[in-house]
Amino acid sequence: MTLSATGRARADGTRTAVEVRLRWRLPGDDRTADNRVWMTFDRDDRWAAPGAAPSGAADPTPLWWFAPVTVARDADATVLAAPGVDADAWLTRAADAAATVTRQLRGTVPGTPAADAGWDRRLVLEVPADQDGVERVVGAAAGTEGQLAAIAFADGSDAADAPVRVVVDPVVTRGQSAAGVRLLLVHETTHVATRSPASTLPLWLVEGFADFQAYTAVPEGRGPALGLLAEAQRSAGPPDGPPGDDRFGAQAADLDLSYAQAWSLCAFLAERGGSGGAGAARLDAFYARLDAASRPGADPATVLDATLRRTYGLDHDGFVDGWRAWLATNAR
Repeated sequence: MTLSATGRARADGTRTAVEVRLRWRLPGDDRTADNRVWMTFDRDDRWAAPGAAPSGAADPTPLWWFAPVTVARDADATVLAAPGVDADAWLTRAADAAATVTRQLRGTVPGTPAADAGWDRRLVLEVPADQDGVERVVGAAAGTEGQLAAIAFADGSDAADAPVRVVVDPVVTRGQSAAGVRLLLVHETTHVATRSPASTLPLWLVEGFADFQAYTAVPEGRGPALGLLAEAQRSAGPPDGPPGDDRFGAQAADLDLSYAQAWSLCAFLAERGGSGGAGAARLDAFYARLDAASRPGADPATVLDATLRRTYGLDHDGFVDGWRAWLATNAR
C-alpha cells in the first residue's frame, strides 16, 4: 500500500480536530483513493483517537483507518478484511468473480469497444466486520444500509478518477448460499469492470447489465426474476417502458421487480443480438457505445435511440414493443 497525507486543524479549546487528506492505493487498484479523515488530539497534543468530522458529515473512510486488517491477494484480487473475517475465503470468491467477469466480457463485436475498456481485470474487495463498518467505508449515514449485502463504490472525492472497489457485509452474506454469494459478487464486479459509479447511463442498463452477467454465471438466479415478472404481468399488464432511475433507490417500492425488469431488458437485447455468445457480445458493445455517448449535456433519449438503431436496428418504440413481446413469451 502506498500512502501520502496532508492536513489542517480546528481547535475547540480542549481538543484539536485535524483534517487529514489521504491518498492511497492497494495492489489491484488502477487509480489512487482520495479520502478525508479526522484525527483528534487532546490539550497536550496527544493523539486521542481517529475522530469524526466536526460537521458530523459522513465521508468514506478507509477500513484500515478504524480497524486492524488482514490482506490477502493473488493475481486476480486483493481482499482487505476486518478482524474475525476469513480473508482467504473471500479471496477465493473475489478471484472467481474477477475471472468470471473478465471471461464473459471478452467476446465483443469486432471493431467496437468493450464495456470493460480500461479495467485491469483485478478486483479489490473490502470486508468490514458488520453493517457499521460497511457504512463507514462507503460514507453512508449510520443505520441506512441495514440489508446491504455488497456495493461497488468509487473510493474518492471524484468518482471519475477514483478506484472502484466492492465492499461486502459478511453478516448479511452469511445467510446466503454459495450460489447467491457468487451471483452477488459477479454483479458487483461487473460494476467495477464498467466503472458504473462514474457513469451517466440509465440505471436500468447499469443494473440490468450487471444482473445479466450474474445470471449468465449463475443461471438458477433467473427463476425468481422471471417469477416476479410473471406476477407483474398478471397483476398490472405489460410495462409502459424501462423503469426510471427513481425506481432503483434503496427505499423504492418494488425494488426487486425493477431489477428483474432491468435484467429482462438486457436479456431481450441479447436474444435479439444473436444466438449463443454473439448476443452477449452485441449487448456488451451496446453498453460500451451508449456509455461512451452518454456524457453531461447530451440528451439521454436521443443518445439511447441512436445507439439502439446503430446496434440493433430498433427505434425506441420498437425496443419497448420487442421487450413486451419477450416478456409475454418468457414471463408467464
